[in-house]
Amino acid sequence: MAESSRTDSGAAAGPLGVDRIRPKRWLALYVAYLACLVALTALLPARFRIPGIGVIYLSLATTFIPLNTSIGVMFMASGEAMPGMVESVTRWFGATESLPVLLERLFGATREPYPLYLTALLASLATVTANLADYHALAWLMRLGRVRRLARTRFYERIAAWFNQAPFLIVLMINAFAIPFAADRLLAVPRGYSRPRYALAVFLGRYPRYYLTALAADLLKLNWWQIILVCGGIALAGIVIGRVRRAFSKKPPAPSTVDASEEAAVCSSEPGR
Repeated sequence: MAESSRTDSGAAAGPLGVDRIRPKRWLALYVAYLACLVALTALLPARFRIPGIGVIYLSLATTFIPLNTSIGVMFMASGEAMPGMVESVTRWFGATESLPVLLERLFGATREPYPLYLTALLASLATVTANLADYHALAWLMRLGRVRRLARTRFYERIAAWFNQAPFLIVLMINAFAIPFAADRLLAVPRGYSRPRYALAVFLGRYPRYYLTALAADLLKLNWWQIILVCGGIALAGIVIGRVRRAFSKKPPAPSTVDASEEAAVCSSEPGR
C-alpha cells in the first residue's frame, strides 16, 4: 500500500507541459482588462454602450461563471433587446417619470442594429479572452495534487493521445459546435498547448457560430424575454438529452450466479432434504 501511494504521488508530481506556464501574471492582466473594459464602456458614446456591455458579459462567461454566451450575442445583435429589458425592469419598480431620459443617456436616442460581422467579431474576441482566463485558472489548479492526478489517469491519457493528433482542429470544432464542459481547455491545459494557437482556434470556431446566432436574432426580431426564453430552452433541452442518453447507455446489472457447490451446500442444510 505504501509503495503504491509513493508511485501515485510520484506520478502526480511528474512534469507536465502546463508546468512551464505562469498563470498568476496572466490572470492579473485579465482582471486589469476587465476593469479597463468597464471604464471604457462607461465613457463610450451612448450608441456604443450595447456592444460594450455585451463584451463585458462575454468576457466574464467562463467555466467558473457559467453565463450563456448565446444570450450575450443576441443582446449585442439587437438594438432594442437591452433597452427593452431596462425599460421593463424600471417600469416594474414604478420609476417611469424619468424613463425616457434614462434610456437616452444609457443607450442613445436612436438604436439601430449593429453590423452582424462587428457583433460576431467583438463577441468572438471577448470569448477568446474568457477562455484564456479559464486556461490559466486551470493551469493554476493543475498545481494541486488531486487535480494534477487526473492528467495521469489512463482514461485521460487515451483522450490526450487522440487530442495530440490534431489539437488545433479539435479545439476549433469544439468551439464551433458548442460542446459543453470546457472540453477544449481540459484537453489543452495539461499538455501546455500553445496559447496563441489555442486562441486562434477558439476565434475561428466561435466567429461563424456567433455570426449565425446574431443573424437569427436579427431576422426573428426577438425581444429581451424571447431571447432569454429561447436560449434557456435550448440549454435545458441539451441537459435533458444528455441525461436521457446517459440513462439509456447504462448497462443493466449482470445477473448474479451462484456457484453450484454453494447451492448444493445450502440445499443439504435445509430440512427435509
